[in-house]
Amino acid sequence: MADTKFAVMNPGKHHLGYSFDFPPYQNTRFLRDKLIKEMRFKTAVMMNRRAYVGNVKYTLYDGSVETLSDSIFKSKTNNFDAFTTDRRIDVAVGDGEDIIRLAGYADRLLQFKQNTLHIINVSGASEFLEDVYKFKGVNNPASVCETDFGIAWGNSYGAYLFDGRRIVNLLERDNLRKISPTQWDTIGASDTIYVGYIPKERQILFTDEVGDVMLYDVVTKSWTHTTNRLDADNKTNLVNTWDGSLVFGQKDGGTGDTQTFSVFKYEVEPPSTTGSKFFLQTKDLDFGEPATAKKIKKVYITHKNSGDEAVFNYYKDGTTTTGSNVTLTDSAQWLRQEIPISESLYSIKLAVQGTGSLDKDFEINDISIVFREKTRK
Repeated sequence: MADTKFAVMNPGKHHLGYSFDFPPYQNTRFLRDKLIKEMRFKTAVMMNRRAYVGNVKYTLYDGSVETLSDSIFKSKTNNFDAFTTDRRIDVAVGDGEDIIRLAGYADRLLQFKQNTLHIINVSGASEFLEDVYKFKGVNNPASVCETDFGIAWGNSYGAYLFDGRRIVNLLERDNLRKISPTQWDTIGASDTIYVGYIPKERQILFTDEVGDVMLYDVVTKSWTHTTNRLDADNKTNLVNTWDGSLVFGQKDGGTGDTQTFSVFKYEVEPPSTTGSKFFLQTKDLDFGEPATAKKIKKVYITHKNSGDEAVFNYYKDGTTTTGSNVTLTDSAQWLRQEIPISESLYSIKLAVQGTGSLDKDFEINDISIVFREKTRK
């Protein structure tokens, strides 16, 4: 034991049970100037039994105050309100951008600035910068949400999801664009994009100040666009309650000192049957053979609750000229309706549109196309 080197601290008669995440030092003067008396921050996240806070303003015991809009501080382990100046994390300072939002998933800390996203690895004893992504930042904390499969966010360039390993562009699939820049601008061009998650439906919701909504379905990897779905009044960020419901706060009346504010739940179904519109349009379908002509014989649509207000038509070879214009038969049960076409073409785009106040319970289960390829002479 004579050669063993170890640190010893005598707790005295009454041991308070303080834990140390480093060996205590003997005969060392206590450095009070490293302690932070008061810490204020604009964004925070809990990871690894620590609090990570960003865009901070803190006060030392000597009364000095410092503001660091592009720095992160981490608390002591299991002591979430204890910060010191030596627990500061700087991955990009002096770049003219502030930290807008911190989010954590798996062992990665996501630092969102106005234009840039930094991914920080926090799996080890010390943190380090892993990746930097330009044009992946956000300008409002409400533009980022947590899901059970990653972190989702939106900005003027697109909608994204970080799954713990990579960033997925939700507007693309298999290197093909599903949503055009013009379509995304209905949401992305707004000053603030609000992003929320509906766990029961497994859908990510993107909305703007005027209440237009774009829904991304995680299961089908499809998009739905609705206009004027929410009120245009100012609203808070979207959050989940204890039962998974998506809620938000919004002004609901009055002005000035008499203005009232309420919390609303986002309803998956439309609130009423009056005034509901519906428009479904597929991509150009060439059946894997764009250079081969096809003979389209008929289309089958399985639907219900059309209310005699839903019309089927199609577009031939990428043109805007429609054909068919068949009204779908109203049925309260699933109905498989046959629509004859008899067209020779290279590609076809199908569309179903409500001509009036389409019932909110209108559903389409599947669409099938009967065709044959024409032989070349």
